[in-house]
Amino acid sequence: MAQLNTTEQILQYALTQSGITQQESVGGSLYCEMIDADQAEWFRKELQQKVNSNTEVKMYALGKGVNRNRVEYVYDFVPKTQTEIPAEVEQMIELEAEIARGK
Repeated sequence: MAQLNTTEQILQYALTQSGITQQESVGGSLYCEMIDADQAEWFRKELQQKVNSNTEVKMYALGKGVNRNRVEYVYDFVPKTQTEIPAEVEQMIELEAEIARGK
């Protein structure tokens, strides 16, 4: 599976997908008019698999597109945030808190 590294590669990939009636890249975000919400979520998952592993694909519905029977979505590509604190850091935080409390 080829990795998508640039905005141009992402846009070219979107052009090859069925279910997307219009697409445009603006400021690093991909705007797509989709046939339906299921297709939009499927496409988000596909993008997530194809972009850099340190990147998260966020999807937002914007409302009716140019074709009023379709909904426009924006896909943003943002750095993944670390949600878990490493065990060593957690231990250091606990020790600092204990020291501050005088233990």
